[in-house]
Amino acid sequence: MKIVDLHTHSNYSDGTFSPMEIIKCANKSNISALALTDHDTVNGVEEAIYYGNKYGVEVISGVEISAMYDENELHIVGLFLDIYDVEFNKKLEIARNKRDERNFLMVEKLRENGIKIDYNNILKKSAGVITRANIAREIVECGYAKNNNECFERFIGKGKFGYVKPDLINVKEAINMINKNGGIAILAHPLIYKMSNKRLEMIVSEMAKDGLKGIEAYYSSYSQADINYVKLIAGKNGLVISGGSDFHGLNKPKISLGKGYGDLLVPYSVVEGLKKCYKNRRD
Repeated sequence: MKIVDLHTHSNYSDGTFSPMEIIKCANKSNISALALTDHDTVNGVEEAIYYGNKYGVEVISGVEISAMYDENELHIVGLFLDIYDVEFNKKLEIARNKRDERNFLMVEKLRENGIKIDYNNILKKSAGVITRANIAREIVECGYAKNNNECFERFIGKGKFGYVKPDLINVKEAINMINKNGGIAILAHPLIYKMSNKRLEMIVSEMAKDGLKGIEAYYSSYSQADINYVKLIAGKNGLVISGGSDFHGLNKPKISLGKGYGDLLVPYSVVEGLKKCYKNRRD
């Protein structure tokens, strides 16, 4: 069976592998199609496509945008994007600038509370967008925590002393950005947002009315029951299925490309469904 991974991150955001390294890994793992979905940037996609052609891996252009629905932060993946869309890239740049401001404030708060990390070191180690994962990795490397999870639990998770609330666009605007670009807007990992099923289903229904086209039914932490439940939500709202590992390299060391924690399997039929949705949008 041909397998795919439609949710991955490179060092252009908070992953540790370059796009080239991800494609080489995909080739070795017999992954036939891969989407690079870095946070707030498509800058790594061109490199991924180049090496995808070289190593026989189909690359789908993507991005992951953080957005707000009331008090809930949700992540919207865009697939089949025009990565040269000037207006789209300007909006991503604004989001990146807001991230930079937040990151600087978080590091300052950490330093005020005894976590003496240097923001310039984080910048030097990143090829692109910096997220809390990059900050957590610096905290670990400086000896203040054993791993990224401990950093979030003690220092930079919501409600902790190093946390700064992000300044995000709303979900409808994120969906409109992707739709205007010509891509497909997909709700990422819907079951990790810690909300009730009733609220999740209500939000997905509203998002579908606003132009959401898909939802991730496959994810590294999902059981078969989870997959079936998300597929049921998708069917109720006329949404196409997507999914992937959320690979971040060493920043999420237990998650393997295409395999998640070991038993993830996203069939190529998912790509075929997405392509049909994309074609119907373009026709």
